[in-house]
Amino acid sequence: MSESGLSVRAALRLNATFAVDVDTHFPAGAISALFGASGAGKTTLLRIIAGLQPCTAAQITSNGMTWQMATQCLPVHRRPLGFVAQHSSLLPHLTVHGNLAYVARRRAGIDDIDALVRQFDLDTLLGRRVDQLSGGERQRVALACALTGSPDVLLLDEPLSALDERRRRELLPYLNLLKEQTKLTTIFVTHRIDDVTQIADQVFVMDSGRISQQGDLVDLQPTEGTHLLLEEGLGTVLDCEVVAHDDRWVCTSVQCGGETVQLVGISSSLGARMRIQVLARDVSISLTNESQSSIVNRLPATVVEIHNNDSGRCRVVLQLDGFRLQALVSVWSVDQLQLSEGRRVYAQIKSVAIIR
Repeated sequence: MSESGLSVRAALRLNATFAVDVDTHFPAGAISALFGASGAGKTTLLRIIAGLQPCTAAQITSNGMTWQMATQCLPVHRRPLGFVAQHSSLLPHLTVHGNLAYVARRRAGIDDIDALVRQFDLDTLLGRRVDQLSGGERQRVALACALTGSPDVLLLDEPLSALDERRRRELLPYLNLLKEQTKLTTIFVTHRIDDVTQIADQVFVMDSGRISQQGDLVDLQPTEGTHLLLEEGLGTVLDCEVVAHDDRWVCTSVQCGGETVQLVGISSSLGARMRIQVLARDVSISLTNESQSSIVNRLPATVVEIHNNDSGRCRVVLQLDGFRLQALVSVWSVDQLQLSEGRRVYAQIKSVAIIR
């Protein structure tokens, strides 16, 4: 039986110092984040998959269908995929309806675009020209165009990076709809860990043209050797369930492993699953449960690892009930608190610092 999903083996030297060398599989029906710093090779790999970047040493199969192998190479227009770039490639002389109809006619004469119009809330935009749309609206139209014809694979090349924060937040729910309403194999290129946190099922960390880590986001452990490092410190991603709301204080309680964590300003319904991100710089360590403190989340923990990065800061790994946290503290603090592996401590996290 042929393997479902997208399998890619590709080797391409771009210059004397950089090459892409990948052998991996993107699971069917999942949103896989291709994550890494600028210049890691993410867009090049996406273009190889799409057939836009020539690569003779490539083998690509999707749901048992060979896209490229040896001398066999399907041209771009025959690969059942949708592609959304950082800057939407809509036809500027056409309206939104005109763009959708044009793509539909090119893809096997498909004319019914009503479902996509409803899915991406495009009803009020159909008569507008492209230059009358905001950046977020253009990307919604680009997503609808990419999904016209029901492709097997959707490739998203940093579709949020050209948007300001407001427009980015407006588009994120539509990307989440992909998980709920389609069974597409989706590859989402980004260099922002918060984008990965909110929409990805799997993460593939790309570094210098190679996949250095891959797997479930919540299972990947950040280290100094990967690009899961954020500028402001390491991040920990946790899967949680909403268990209570307090309308008076606008607080929400979520269950993470065996611990209850308080968040602020969350509107998810009871029982809903969500991911939260805790930056290492926002985790402090105390030897006692400081009850006279503004920090609500004070969780018992055990020190399991201490890593000194020779810059006056230490990465301390804490084991809690069912999950681990990263804390970024000074070498001085480690010495003053006499932290060592096995030491019982309290992890303190501000509710307002936790990222949804």
